[in-house]
Amino acid sequence: MSEIGPYRCRACGFVLVVLLAAACAPARSSSPASGGQTSPCAPSRALNSALQFEPLDVVGKGLRHSGNSQRMPESMFNAGLVYQDERELFHPHLAEALPELNTDTWRVFPDGSMETAYRLKPDLTWHDGTPLSADDWVFSFQVYSNPDLGAATTPPQGLIAEIQAPDARTVVVRWKRPFPDADALDARALPALPRHILAEPFTRSDADAFASHAYWTRDFVGMGPFRLVAWEPGAYIDGAAFAGYVDGRPRIDRIHIVFIADQNTALANFLAGAIDIVFDNFMRYQTTSILEREWSRTNGGVVLRQLTGIRRSEVQLNPERASPQAILDVRVRRAITHATDRDALNEGLIDGQGAPAHTVVFPYVDYFPEVDRTITKYPFDPRRAEQLLNEVGYFRGADGIFVSATAGRFTLQMWALNGTQNEAEVASHADMLRRLGLQVSEYVIPAAQVQDNQVRASFPGLANTSAGRVDQPITQNIPRAENRWQGNNRGSWSNPDFDRIIETWNRTLARAERNALLVQAARMYSEEIPAIPLYYNVEVLPHVSALRGVIAPLTA
Repeated sequence: MSEIGPYRCRACGFVLVVLLAAACAPARSSSPASGGQTSPCAPSRALNSALQFEPLDVVGKGLRHSGNSQRMPESMFNAGLVYQDERELFHPHLAEALPELNTDTWRVFPDGSMETAYRLKPDLTWHDGTPLSADDWVFSFQVYSNPDLGAATTPPQGLIAEIQAPDARTVVVRWKRPFPDADALDARALPALPRHILAEPFTRSDADAFASHAYWTRDFVGMGPFRLVAWEPGAYIDGAAFAGYVDGRPRIDRIHIVFIADQNTALANFLAGAIDIVFDNFMRYQTTSILEREWSRTNGGVVLRQLTGIRRSEVQLNPERASPQAILDVRVRRAITHATDRDALNEGLIDGQGAPAHTVVFPYVDYFPEVDRTITKYPFDPRRAEQLLNEVGYFRGADGIFVSATAGRFTLQMWALNGTQNEAEVASHADMLRRLGLQVSEYVIPAAQVQDNQVRASFPGLANTSAGRVDQPITQNIPRAENRWQGNNRGSWSNPDFDRIIETWNRTLARAERNALLVQAARMYSEEIPAIPLYYNVEVLPHVSALRGVIAPLTA
């Protein structure tokens, strides 16, 4: 049986290597309960799936940055030089082999520059039948390194000096300096782009026009297991099995992806037999518990659970946006952290199936014990929180709210993304801070703005969200108009010492040295608190029983 294709949310989700033992479900004549239009496809074997948000594109590395990851459509329509399995190990995909350090395929030069070489498998084609060429990576680098498109300084293209194609099947990457992930150029890091389609519009268009070209959406041509056959805005995306896929034609003939904003609507679709699976951590623990109870009586499906991801409360540290300005003082951030009852959040939101988090490092990584010994922890301690607030001039007023003689009442706004668990989480967290004596209001970003990274970077106080890796809150990753609001350091934390640690980490190839640097970064993160770690979340992925081969990762 052929794979649909690897699907991986690094350090935060499930791997899907979906195999079809039998038809997932019979072809359906009616559209799902979302009210979307009926697909023109009439598949003999179809995978009917759902996403919460319509993606901006289905490209591995799009030009219109989204604050919300949509990895499933990317994996279905794209393929990269390599892919990552459920153990987070990389394997050749379009390439015959991974580059190996200290061989002709991965050379480090005395001046610190590097060269890696990938040899493409023979007879690869784009979805439209055009032969794939190493020149497509040369062109891709030209596109992604264009400063007007907003991705020129981010890894890996910001670290690449040039890409060469000595022949049609050899991709040679010249690196400006050591880069430990040079053997991991998957479809999200540096995908090929079809030169035969995009070269002309890239030459004649300005950045905005090129980023809005129909190729990125309805006219997309890739190399993944499915080719795009229809995109009905606001309703669905359809794909058909690609016979020329590098791993062979998928056993599933068609995929139908509908957009369903509401979890309860998705639940109704599952119970009605209209969808087979949902992706990208769409449905949350509480909703799937209902689904699991229903399915237990009929053997209708399976709900996979995985301790994954870390919830955190990001702090706004841009002085032009921060409100109150007091949160720029680390003592205030420590006070808020001491007032946060992580155990209560874990118990109240996911029945204690997660775990309290004191760092954004996942506990399954091999260097976590050293992180746990090194970081500063802030146990739930309202009295210590009050002491810290007193130190910066805030004292309880007659009504119990902390007030400063110069800044007035301590008024804080907490943001969260639309969604049942998110909204319950921010309500519970805000209530903890109110009990301390802070005046806290809540704001939920509506579903229509969840993918707007400029909006998500504009919060004034705290924003509860899923944590990124400890190496991500560097100055370079601050979203700005200049980089088209790309980057997930939305709190705008900027610390030169932290930047230097991560810069050294990015240049270091030895794993032990890299781990030691991440321990340093985690310690500094805990001392400065650019975000408050809350709890390790439980991610759920429901699917019907007829679907086989849905795999949870063995590591974080």
